[in-house]
Amino acid sequence: MSRYEPQTVIDPFSLLLISHRGKLKRVYCPFKVRCSTPFGDLIMDKVYVVEMVKKDFERLIIYIISGRPYLHNYFEVVL
Repeated sequence: MSRYEPQTVIDPFSLLLISHRGKLKRVYCPFKVRCSTPFGDLIMDKVYVVEMVKKDFERLIIYIISGRPYLHNYFEVVL
């Protein structure tokens, strides 16, 4: 691995967000998300609690909700 290769650091108990005002904000688990895309047993507009944040082998962000993994793009963070 080259020393110039970009590195990604994942904190499983928080998430960095950019607010509508362009400010960087960290939210800590557990935090609330609203389902924006129904998928499997997820209900549209229902609020869920994220217990942990992970990354899969393809570097996709995964939310752990009720012990189950879900892709982050099915949700919007509730601030």
